[in-house]
Amino acid sequence: MASPIPTQRLLLLLALASSAYAYSNNLWHVDFDTFHKWKIIQEEEQCREAYNTLNRAAHNSNSSALINCILEKTDEVTKSEFGVVAVMLGLLPGVLQLIGPKFSDLAILATRRPILALFLTIGSPCPALDYETTGMENLLVEDAQPLWPAWLRRPWLKVIVSLLEYIGVMCAAGNVVYQFYRLTFYAVVMISTQLGQYGGTLEAFAPLLWVFLGIPIHALGVFQIHLCRSPPTDDPASTTLRAKTTFGSLIRNEFTPCAFATDIEPDAIQLQNSTIYQFINWLIKLFIWTDVIYGIIVLSTILFVPMWSAIWMIGLIFTGTLICRLIIAFEMHGFRELPKLRRQGSQRAMEADYEMARLMPENGKPAAQEHALPLLRS
Repeated sequence: MASPIPTQRLLLLLALASSAYAYSNNLWHVDFDTFHKWKIIQEEEQCREAYNTLNRAAHNSNSSALINCILEKTDEVTKSEFGVVAVMLGLLPGVLQLIGPKFSDLAILATRRPILALFLTIGSPCPALDYETTGMENLLVEDAQPLWPAWLRRPWLKVIVSLLEYIGVMCAAGNVVYQFYRLTFYAVVMISTQLGQYGGTLEAFAPLLWVFLGIPIHALGVFQIHLCRSPPTDDPASTTLRAKTTFGSLIRNEFTPCAFATDIEPDAIQLQNSTIYQFINWLIKLFIWTDVIYGIIVLSTILFVPMWSAIWMIGLIFTGTLICRLIIAFEMHGFRELPKLRRQGSQRAMEADYEMARLMPENGKPAAQEHALPLLRS
């Protein structure tokens, strides 16, 4: 039965178009052809025959024979370079998980700025668990303060900061999609070629699929917050803020950095420790571990990519992930720390007003303060 929703039809059309393009054999002679594998295919009769067989059997695309033929004609130094690249790319998911934004921070940010959180998810493709210390911070620092200068919180900087945030995350996300698009359609992935012999499974899908696997995982984290969030308190101010949530306020929150927001209360998001909370928590961990293992398997089986191309690619992805980590750190500073500072400032102001009112009599003149004098000895 055809879907009545035009958007779903469009997504289905794009998926079929991507699947059809995945059968393209451009990966043998375009982009990553530093080792002249296309020249080997043309010159060696055995490799040429394997390539022609691959084209004739589009629905049973097993290119293992062609890969073996190319590797036989490759010198040992080049094979060693393939091994080095496989190790470098295989370690990438674990490294990104260590330096990327924390999973809980992205889920919290998505409750206010979902579009920014989506770009952060793509820009740092491996979901990171909440490992935020190296082991020494708790021993050396009692209450570590974020290293954000006070002038970054001035109102006139709100537009500039928000614009820089979106430029940074869009560049990081675009770079990740571009780099893994190249690895998907212009590089040979061994695990994809092994799967290609079973029922016509596409040979070019694994790396780019890994980039977008983080989106449903992070969506599960947002779902956990909405499902297990503690009910609002009886504070009238908090109730009023929740009641005034409109489409305009959602747009305003999306483009307002948390450091400039005035409607965030300290400890605004608290989760109830229930059975469903524990179930979703373990489900998220299981999906994250599976995502990391899948990324290691896929990226460590990529062949025919030059070492310097891999280093440049890893450096760009690493830089984009650090930018995402910097942006989420600034957002969480505004979400968690600034409301506490505002509350402390208001409490000090109230205490000062109370002290001033206590010292003022009804006629408005300061009361004479009584001082206890020491007794004079005769």
